[in-house]
Amino acid sequence: MTKKNAALEIVKRFIQSDPVNSARALEALSPADAAQVLRGLPASTAAQCVENLVPLSAAQVLEHMAPLEAAAILHKAGKHHVADIFRRLGPDFAKAVIPLLTDDFSKDMAEMLTYPKESAGRMMHTDFLAFRREMKVKEVILKLRAMAKKSIPATYCYVVGDENVLLGVLNMRDLLLASPDSPVEAVMIKEVLRVTPFAGREELVTLFSKKHYLAVPVVNETGRLIGLVNTKSIIASSEEGATEDLQTLFGASAEERVYSPAWFKIKKRLPWLTVNLATVFLAGAVVALFEDLIVKVAALAALLPIVAGQGG
Repeated sequence: MTKKNAALEIVKRFIQSDPVNSARALEALSPADAAQVLRGLPASTAAQCVENLVPLSAAQVLEHMAPLEAAAILHKAGKHHVADIFRRLGPDFAKAVIPLLTDDFSKDMAEMLTYPKESAGRMMHTDFLAFRREMKVKEVILKLRAMAKKSIPATYCYVVGDENVLLGVLNMRDLLLASPDSPVEAVMIKEVLRVTPFAGREELVTLFSKKHYLAVPVVNETGRLIGLVNTKSIIASSEEGATEDLQTLFGASAEERVYSPAWFKIKKRLPWLTVNLATVFLAGAVVALFEDLIVKVAALAALLPIVAGQGG
């Protein structure tokens, strides 16, 4: 075994034994170096690590890989993790990866990218629990037990009709106490709060802060259930938005990251730096224009800091 293979084997075992800490170790590397590490690992092992990365970090790492390599890793990752990562990928790279995914996967991701940025359609998860209206209570309970063994993430259980139209939501207490042979339609709560995929982030933040729900269903114009928006997605989106606003406020690009190339940082900062430099020269010219007056009236010198401040 060569030294390189031995090193990769050690990394592989580390990731498999402790995916969380191995992800933290990768986040300490530059995206290019992290991509190099993942490139040498089996797709299933790399996917374990990617699932535990912050979605934004995972997107940056994958963008330093070939679309085919990224698709192979995303195939092995959980669908809800992939959705989080896809929301952070650059549009060109995402469009290159989508055709390389399975049909169902690529369809979900392609549909998600058609919605506006920071909308419910971009933030929603397409994995959700929904049962047909005619199913018996006992059938639903058996399915929930089977899903629990598979560690399938769940928030609420919804009831749908023809063409997956949202009809109601199930209360677990009512479900367990209901007659086993009753249809779930008889025990569901019919009044369900829902949002459209075009609902904006601010609207969702207001909604979640008032209602304190774990998740809200997303329906299209026909009422068909197409996904869920949960509190975790809202919080992550709000934090990213706040970071981008701060970066813009202080003159950096919203897309700028710690490991962004120097030329990218210069290109984004140069316009406002040029304007700032021009206003400084203008302020200096104003001071020079009134130099004689300042010499005669020394008190005017107290205003020089104000003039300098106006120049930036």
